[in-house]
Amino acid sequence: MTNEVQALRPLLDLIYSGEGGPDSYNRGRAGDSPGPWPGGLQRLTIGEVEQLQARGEVFAVGQLQVTPGTMPLAIRAAGLTRTDRFDRVNQDRMAVGLILRGIRRRLSDYLTGAHDNLDAAQNDLALEWASIPRADGRGAYDGINGNKANPAKVEATREALRRSRAALMALARPVVAADVTTAPRPLARPITTRVVMPAKRPQDYGFKDGDFHLVVNDLVETCKAYNFRGTLLWELPALARGQGRDNQWNERHTDTPPGLYRVGQVYRDWERNPNPPYSRDAIGYGWFSLDLVELEDQERKHGRAGIMIHGGGSGAGWPGAWAPRQPLLPTLGCVRMHNIDLRDKVMPLVDAPGAVFVSVYQER
Repeated sequence: MTNEVQALRPLLDLIYSGEGGPDSYNRGRAGDSPGPWPGGLQRLTIGEVEQLQARGEVFAVGQLQVTPGTMPLAIRAAGLTRTDRFDRVNQDRMAVGLILRGIRRRLSDYLTGAHDNLDAAQNDLALEWASIPRADGRGAYDGINGNKANPAKVEATREALRRSRAALMALARPVVAADVTTAPRPLARPITTRVVMPAKRPQDYGFKDGDFHLVVNDLVETCKAYNFRGTLLWELPALARGQGRDNQWNERHTDTPPGLYRVGQVYRDWERNPNPPYSRDAIGYGWFSLDLVELEDQERKHGRAGIMIHGGGSGAGWPGAWAPRQPLLPTLGCVRMHNIDLRDKVMPLVDAPGAVFVSVYQER
């Protein structure tokens, strides 16, 4: 968490400059309580601050102006307890938790490199803090309870987002030595369409320390793996491509439906026999097949079923489909990765004690 705080310091400083200091508070309206809380909020535990909020003595508190409704999420996202102090250090941790592990998916995904839409990240940030302007210069809560964002901070906000993203992504180091498969791939085609992101997040399903999150983006043909703390573990080639148009996933055999999944049953063909004879399963699915359990009803509502992550490729022939780095060919709607990447990079996450969630991004 300390490294995350340091990486996000440009963004934190920008937020605090418009919200308050570590002992600041209001009673429900911006500016209704000038000066710090008598004696200082930092001397109190988080639980004691919550009690003040419950009694209506304070509403938004601290340098991040966390409200009663957001406080439980901030505590969980920061990995704190109600016996911890509401001091400057823990307020930093709560702010980072809300930014990276809160409900603002477009913000956290921008900062961790899952997408490059700066406007979307800024607009999400404005939804979390009233002093932050959206990309159009207006605040999300302008005129509500005395709130007014500063339109002059649009470019400062964008620069803080860019700097924090660069610093955060610089923290991420592959867990294995880099080779040609871990380097980002060039775009296979120009991106001219909008990305469709999952509506749900792993946090909606009890995402916890020890769990992992795979982000499959068909626009750039990659799969990125993150741990619970949002650290990028690796980036590998992947294809979520079916037999239809690039923006078609609602018919049988078309692209992988966008949405959030969880890895379910795993078929370990390579472990059973690393040199098998030809079979339809061996050529079609390769070394490993991971069933994906839908969490957004994205298969059923489109009449789809059996979505997986697997290797192989009938179009690669035999034994070409069983090669460690077989061609990544379109499937009948599943996610395809290289056989050896499934064995060496994906399976260690699957075999760990936690759950593995999978987000699929597609074109609109």
